[in-house]
Amino acid sequence: MPRIWAKRVFSSAELGDKRRTCRLVEVAPGLASKPMRRICSAFSSWKQIKGGYRLIENEAVTLEGLYAPSTQAAVEASRARETVLAISDTTSLNFTNHRATSGLGPIAAEVEVQGFLLHSTIVLRRDGVPLGLLRQQAWVRDPGEYGKRHKRKERRLEEKESYRWVETVEEGSLFFDTLEEEERPLLIHVFDREGDIHEVFQTVEDTGEGCVIRSSWNRKVDGPNQYLHDTVMKSVVLGRRRIEVPRKQGERKRKATVEYRACTLTLDPREKHSKSRRRLQVNVVAVTEVEPPQGIKKPLQWILVTTLPIDTLEEALEVVRIYKLRWRIEEYHLILKSGCGAEKLQFETAKRLMKMLAILAAVALRLLALTYHARIEPDLPCTEILAEDEWRALVTGIQGKPPSRKARPPTMRQAILWIGKLGGHVGRKSDGMPGVRTLWRGWQDLQLLATMYQACCMNPESLA
Repeated sequence: MPRIWAKRVFSSAELGDKRRTCRLVEVAPGLASKPMRRICSAFSSWKQIKGGYRLIENEAVTLEGLYAPSTQAAVEASRARETVLAISDTTSLNFTNHRATSGLGPIAAEVEVQGFLLHSTIVLRRDGVPLGLLRQQAWVRDPGEYGKRHKRKERRLEEKESYRWVETVEEGSLFFDTLEEEERPLLIHVFDREGDIHEVFQTVEDTGEGCVIRSSWNRKVDGPNQYLHDTVMKSVVLGRRRIEVPRKQGERKRKATVEYRACTLTLDPREKHSKSRRRLQVNVVAVTEVEPPQGIKKPLQWILVTTLPIDTLEEALEVVRIYKLRWRIEEYHLILKSGCGAEKLQFETAKRLMKMLAILAAVALRLLALTYHARIEPDLPCTEILAEDEWRALVTGIQGKPPSRKARPPTMRQAILWIGKLGGHVGRKSDGMPGVRTLWRGWQDLQLLATMYQACCMNPESLA
């Protein structure tokens, strides 16, 4: 239940006063039960509403204090695993219409588009099930500096927004260094093209972690006039596979035949960067679509730079599989912004908005974890993700009568299908499993059902 989850995640928060921690543990379940509601509508009593706003407005409550429990929970969930994946990405939050909110900055070419940016890192099991939120950084752009691209090359990397990718690797490694050596997993960072920065590769090597990063720059490599993209495309084809290509705007979902290539190269930084950049050996995997059908404007092509082995086709396929899990961070941001209504928050300052997001971030991650836990381990009992009152309320709501005391809980697959049905999923064979949008709608209805079930069925004998 949300109360149990909130106590497990937030009870370790250090906010300068135990009463503030207790208030956080009281506020979080209400937001988890009704993720699209605000504090004023998530709670019924004025005392709870007032307490929630006081928590956010209290200057002694810091962003670091609110995020620390989520980080700690992610690290603890990763304990003793051989490998975990750290998926990172940046998104923007638009509060342009919130004219009364101070402390915002530009988030688009048009300076009048106001908000702030959010860089998130979530940790996954190797099979893709989310384990926790490792790190989240929010910042506001300086209106006086934003848009001056002509001065970009004059600034040190530490002064640029792109430095957050280096910090992600550094801080992620430090978080996991709190574990004993024999219980510390290998952290594999998975970045999109924005993370293709030479200093990122250097930091990965320095920390001893791993990475899978989609290449953006056709970097200089060892050899006369040799470049990364050109060299890997000249490599021997390891094999071909028929894969599904997700639907894109203006294109249908389709299948494509792709070729896999791989090679090991040495990055040769340019002369002017010789003091800060060093030569690095990396592995590269290329996935290229063969003979794309007519009407496809941009054939599928991924070039991935990695520290993982790529000697065989199976190893190259594993690198690609890991990169495809990067979509989890997109879904996390989708849940945070749409499912939890992050861009509809209304506070007087950007700082208070960020603190509210620190709580909603844990709520969004919980919804994402529930979704994929059920998809990947569908035959386990649903008690892995639902409390007894929740699954009994779900069965009652779907079947129209409460289950008997001796009834066994449904499987996670069945529970997810039923929650999806509450959210509007039709459940035809061609529909597949419910998506995250449908599930968060169904999840809200389930919390209402569970509340009513508890109120109406407090006497277990009535369920016989």
